[in-house]
Amino acid sequence: MNKPTPEELQSFFRSDIFRSERALNGDFTQAIEAFYERFYSAFDQKKYNEIGIHIDDIRREQLLFDEQTDTDFKVIIDFHFIQEPENKQSFSLIGAEEEKMFYDQDKEELLSFFILRFRRYSRLLIQ
Repeated sequence: MNKPTPEELQSFFRSDIFRSERALNGDFTQAIEAFYERFYSAFDQKKYNEIGIHIDDIRREQLLFDEQTDTDFKVIIDFHFIQEPENKQSFSLIGAEEEKMFYDQDKEELLSFFILRFRRYSRLLIQ
């Protein structure tokens, strides 16, 4: 895992997450979660490279199911095929459980995942 640079940390501490009502009241739970997501992501790029995929970006968007209580998030993963870098693709995962299942997959399961979702590009995946 890479240690964040001082500049990256300064950028993080200046982000809106520290201006939220929760942080102003001393609740840094959300800030701690954001820190680990930003600097210590759950995926191992090497594992994806082995199947011919490079993860370019991982973004979270909040989903609101019921205006009063239920919130969840959508994770959007942008990637490209190593054999065809200009061929940018993306897919979404809904919620923490689906995201965890994706990160927990081994090499063979990941290969199957990408082949099923991107059949026409399966020739670009290393087998």
